[in-house]
Amino acid sequence: MEKKISIVFTPEYLIVAMAPANRFEVIKDSDNQDKFWLYFFTGLELEIDNSDRYKEPFLENKPGYFGDIYELLLTRTTFGKYSLEMGSLFKPMLERIKKKYVDALSQLSDSFEELDGPIFVSAIAHSSIKKEAFEVLKKYFEEIKLRLSFSPLSFPYLFIRSQYSNIQAPDVALNFIIIDGLTDDLKFIAISMGAAGAFDTIGDQLFDNEGMDPRLNIILSQIIDDINRKEGLELTPEKKSFYMKKYSSLARQVLENLNKSSSGRFKLEMDLLIDGISYHYSFTFQKKVIENTVQDYIHKIRIELEHFLARYKLTHQTIGKVFILGDSLNIEGFQGNLNLESQKVISLRSDEVYTGLLKELLANKVESTSVKTDSNIDKIESSLLNPGTQIEVGWISSKGSFRHLKATYVSNKKFSVFESENCDLKTGMDFTSDKLEFNKVNALKVGNLKFNTGPLTILRIIK
Repeated sequence: MEKKISIVFTPEYLIVAMAPANRFEVIKDSDNQDKFWLYFFTGLELEIDNSDRYKEPFLENKPGYFGDIYELLLTRTTFGKYSLEMGSLFKPMLERIKKKYVDALSQLSDSFEELDGPIFVSAIAHSSIKKEAFEVLKKYFEEIKLRLSFSPLSFPYLFIRSQYSNIQAPDVALNFIIIDGLTDDLKFIAISMGAAGAFDTIGDQLFDNEGMDPRLNIILSQIIDDINRKEGLELTPEKKSFYMKKYSSLARQVLENLNKSSSGRFKLEMDLLIDGISYHYSFTFQKKVIENTVQDYIHKIRIELEHFLARYKLTHQTIGKVFILGDSLNIEGFQGNLNLESQKVISLRSDEVYTGLLKELLANKVESTSVKTDSNIDKIESSLLNPGTQIEVGWISSKGSFRHLKATYVSNKKFSVFESENCDLKTGMDFTSDKLEFNKVNALKVGNLKFNTGPLTILRIIK
């Protein structure tokens, strides 16, 4: 029995799935939510808990609360009076995930041998997350026999692959546009998929804070900008972004009260703590004004999208599908006012996106240590490989001869060549490389020497 779960890492939570007896199921946390939230509380007795309830106290900088966890893994090593390792915040969560999976398997088998041993974890992380954080986390997966392995495809590529059943297999290259509103930041991504199924990124563009519900964005901007202007605070964009996140729950309360109000107006009196100073302010919000401003937001996104498409010479005729991702973009009038052909647009809620990715990850068979692929992949990052993973690369030299080698990943970015054809790197030699990229020249280092490949025409994980 192959023991396997899949995980999607998002900036704020994990979503985990399993398929015992080929029955897909999202694993729920102890509070019965289908998200494992990455906001943590640590008590005096070393207890660790995670919940979305801890987001607000974390943003208020209360002691014992943690968030922005991927950044913390890279910038801070310990927490608490006993100096526990930062990554140990994940331990109770990972143990619960494993227990729920093993409990599900125990319903299918009484064999200890089948229930014992490693569980393979096929994972993908949202593009906004720094991959280096997972080098820290791998240790805590390994401690409880969870073998973490990331998809060789990047997040947007795997998403397109997960939606392939909705797309007619191309005879020629197809272009796709992703409007990613899955996080607080909005991102346009243009992707080309060749007839053989290989992906290439045409271009992308990021818009800070434009991924959240535009109604919340409008309310928060009114609050923060008003105080910033009247008090002469000169908040940086980073500071403004922080306070918009900090008071996002307040904006939701305003929106709820506006929807209940018969007059379409709501007055709010509040104290806001900014840079350690408390400001008492009164704000009046009008539902009609917010709705009109939302239309301005949609118009702005439409213009930005038109500029983006023009920059990369993409037209309605050359675009196969446009994917609009995220709950925040599921607002009235958004899709219909983007000047796109309606039959080419697919709008998906966040849970639909993540469910598709989880199913795709579970469908890909995991070998002993990594994800095997018979087709070329866009990039291999050595820091995300497990020792023993075997790769294959090939290219055509400047003189027109084909060069080819196979190597085993050892550790610390080092590979050992076990098969070589027409290469200066011979069988038995070692080289180091941070990453290898398809269709690009790559530097392979041997001691103080550096060998440059030609643009790679073969890049695969073979075992």
